[in-house]
Amino acid sequence: MSNAASQSPSNPTIRIRISDVTAAGEGLAQVVIYHVDSSVLRDGEVQDFHLMRKFPDFLWLREALVRDFPDRIVPPLPGRRVVSSFAASEVEGMRLLLELFLFRLAADEGFSAHLPFSIFLTYSWENLCEFKAAYESTTPIATDAEDADTPLRGLLESVVGSFRRGANRAWLSLGLRTADEDGTGEEGTSFAEVAGLAASWRSIRACLRRYGDALDELGRQSEVHSEGLKAASRRMRMVDAADANLLEYRVDDLRMYLQVCLATLSRQACMASDLRLAEAASKERTRELTRMVDRLNEAEDEGEVSELTEGIRKLDRSLRDAQSRIQDRREALERATQSLREKLPGFLQDRLDECRRFEKEMVDIQRRVGGFLAFPSEGCPDEAT
Repeated sequence: MSNAASQSPSNPTIRIRISDVTAAGEGLAQVVIYHVDSSVLRDGEVQDFHLMRKFPDFLWLREALVRDFPDRIVPPLPGRRVVSSFAASEVEGMRLLLELFLFRLAADEGFSAHLPFSIFLTYSWENLCEFKAAYESTTPIATDAEDADTPLRGLLESVVGSFRRGANRAWLSLGLRTADEDGTGEEGTSFAEVAGLAASWRSIRACLRRYGDALDELGRQSEVHSEGLKAASRRMRMVDAADANLLEYRVDDLRMYLQVCLATLSRQACMASDLRLAEAASKERTRELTRMVDRLNEAEDEGEVSELTEGIRKLDRSLRDAQSRIQDRREALERATQSLREKLPGFLQDRLDECRRFEKEMVDIQRRVGGFLAFPSEGCPDEAT
């Protein structure tokens, strides 16, 4: 996974990346710290910031955006987790989702211009805590076996050379004895030939012993390479499992994003229902006001007239306030509807494209993992899955 800084096409003045993830404390008291690097364009000058953030800081930022943009779809955050083993795949998954969260905020003109987001990207940890309090009133696989055929090759070449020299000496010795047809020959020459032949066979036996030692060494080296291949298979399985784990994080992110969209649609439906109820109540009060006016026109007693007049005045003020609230709700509903009408189709298409891409990546991972089923999987840690 690349840690290159993310830059929004629609907002090139902001660059963000989470460069590192560290842990402080032990056990359940362990706190994960995310190191956020940001570059912000201010007054024509690019300023770089290197900040430390905890997961609650990201939660506070999203809650502030949800509170200040009630009619907008705010990008989701992953759920809070208790990291017991600080596994690399879990850490990388959380880093990826939090970086996606910041990148999506930076790509939106409204969110990127919001004060809490600017404070989040520029303030130090202590200053951010003060602001939050005032605002409220996260190698190639190296088989350590060296190139074993460097000493082995020298040993084999030496064995083969000795074997050839011994064989040549034996055949030359056999060829040197040329007996006559009657079987006579020089006695001295015969003893020299026998001595040479014996020396040749001794050399051959020594070569055979060395050849056997070379075969034993070759067997040991083959066992080492076999273990290296098994280790490589296990490591590739772990890498593919880590990729699948990160892919699950991306799918969870997509699921949370769709849940946010459904919650926004549900909130809009509630706004429409409240508006209908308020309009019905306003109509009922209008009918009641009409009945009181009719009674006032028919009343003859001054006390009754005074009481009806005061009641009509109070009901009229209440009706005016209700109509003002209805108008505000109607405008808020229209803004939310217009925002969804403009952004929801493109948003759903982007999420659909992500889902298709995730499906292709998962199929590719399954294909790669299937290629190593011939190797035993014992010793592969369960955390990798």
